[in-house]
Amino acid sequence: MDFNRTSLSALPSELIWDILQNCQSSDSAHRIPKRYCRLNTVLRIDRRLRGFCTRLMLRELVLPSSTALVRVLDQFQHQQNFTHLANEVRTIQIGRLTDTFYVSQANMWKDLAFCLPFRRLRSFSCWDVRADVHALALFWLCPDMTTFELVWDQKQGLPDFRHWPLLTTLRLHFTKTLSSEWYPSVFPPYEMLTTLMVFEEKHSHWLCGHMQKVTFPRLRVLNLELASSHPRTLYQFIHRHPTLMEVNISLAFLLDDNVLIFAGLLKLIDGTGNWGNPNDSGTSNGAVDIVDPHRDHVPHDGAFITFRTFAFTRVPLSPRATQWRDSSGSAEPRYAATGLAIEVEDQDDYEQGGHKIARFHDFMDDMAPLFPQLEVLRLGYRTDYWHWSFCDLMQSCAASLRKWPRLRKLSFCCGDMDRLRWRAGDPMHFLGQVEPPVYVPYMVSVDGMDDLFARHHKIEEGAPFSLEQLRLLHELADAEVAQFIEDIQDVLNETINPDEVMHDPHLPMRVWQAFCERQYVAPAMRALAEACPTLEEIEWYLVGPYFVEHAVRWLWKVYRERDGKGVRRVTGELTYRGSPRGDAQSFDCLLGQELEHHERQRCTVAY
Repeated sequence: MDFNRTSLSALPSELIWDILQNCQSSDSAHRIPKRYCRLNTVLRIDRRLRGFCTRLMLRELVLPSSTALVRVLDQFQHQQNFTHLANEVRTIQIGRLTDTFYVSQANMWKDLAFCLPFRRLRSFSCWDVRADVHALALFWLCPDMTTFELVWDQKQGLPDFRHWPLLTTLRLHFTKTLSSEWYPSVFPPYEMLTTLMVFEEKHSHWLCGHMQKVTFPRLRVLNLELASSHPRTLYQFIHRHPTLMEVNISLAFLLDDNVLIFAGLLKLIDGTGNWGNPNDSGTSNGAVDIVDPHRDHVPHDGAFITFRTFAFTRVPLSPRATQWRDSSGSAEPRYAATGLAIEVEDQDDYEQGGHKIARFHDFMDDMAPLFPQLEVLRLGYRTDYWHWSFCDLMQSCAASLRKWPRLRKLSFCCGDMDRLRWRAGDPMHFLGQVEPPVYVPYMVSVDGMDDLFARHHKIEEGAPFSLEQLRLLHELADAEVAQFIEDIQDVLNETINPDEVMHDPHLPMRVWQAFCERQYVAPAMRALAEACPTLEEIEWYLVGPYFVEHAVRWLWKVYRERDGKGVRRVTGELTYRGSPRGDAQSFDCLLGQELEHHERQRCTVAY
């Protein structure tokens, strides 16, 4: 044994610095996900460990684009040190579900012209390029496939999944339109399928045929985005699948007359609804009304809650609940809701017509008896609060939260914050506005923005204002700017140099947060947590999701004493476009598995 070997610490400082810099740049270049950082470190120790770690890391390939897949296939087929590792690959993901741009490479799948070498592959996701029948043909020698996630080009035909009897998850994004009214006539049994997600950028003939002809015996999660089918067809399909425990639905924009009402949703959730003859989606004989066909008319349930997007999770009240086979609903509820998400349509017309509408705080106060087991509530309201203050609103919600005995997570947004004040009677001030200092199109006149852009660089939607942009936008005099800077120094308790901070995009947001968090928001969030002893998380969307694509989100965590009753502290994390903590997550009207999947997709890193 050689006892004269030099340790790393004995090397010259300059050499150690170069080595560490090289390691850092290497990790950054490969963008290794956190879950693989330790494996990536261990595999550098020696060749034997490298072999074990490489096999584990190859189980999941996350690629930025379809062109990267072509390069990977070339490596596994022609490089000797890779060919024997092809069977280690279990998952391939190309792009992300949350990406909104994809390309059309008509000949890509056909040009590959061979089956994939990954015989033990189980999951394939491709959100970067449209798939077709040639893409599915690549997987004929992968019998263990359990997951397909694809953007599908309907002009090239419809997908056929009969080759993979073990499928548990299908997520399909349909684009383009078939040239003829052709629907699938042969269907797989789908005996193992538990999750079905379909996004209809264009009307999906595949989904339409399946909704009318197929029953999925083990379906547990359904997510239909921009669904083009009639709501009655959707409700019949949900009722026909008593095993469904998680449902996420949004209607296509072209279905303007189909505005859902709250009474029908309650019956859909608990299993007591009757949605007509399942063999005739057009009939309404004996069916509970599920839509408000005329927006000018008052909903018959009197709740004044109409919507096009909803989600719910539920649990069966007895083992027989999931075995229901009658086309009519049961006399008594078979399920209890554990999660509810709704994007409530604008109620201003009803209010101006003299009706008492159910705003966010009214929902919290009135609906609690209907949801005794609810744990997660996500409410998106388009209706503005014109003559309210934030403190009054939170005080009302805190009183109502005592009626929700199991609520763990609350997410909400309350329309336009432009006229909402922190406290009734408070004078309006730059720092005293509830709406944060970010650019949202509705808050500034077109002429004002054109003038600002003419004198200054363009502001991105959802991005925070700098002091210089606020000065130009509000046409502040030098004396007003000087007073504003004094106020900032008082709030932050630090001295700032105006010449250095006038163009800092984060300073106004940092000051606004420091001002309102200490005085208003933190005490209000603590009051909510104290009113509801089960509450763990509060998610407040100050901007979004209806007015801008880039939201402003304030997430609060509740930390309780060891006995689980008293509140030890509450902590908040404010995120917005370009914030130091990253962009804010959008307000998704999703629940459970699908919401978690969307959040994971946003954080996915290709490597």
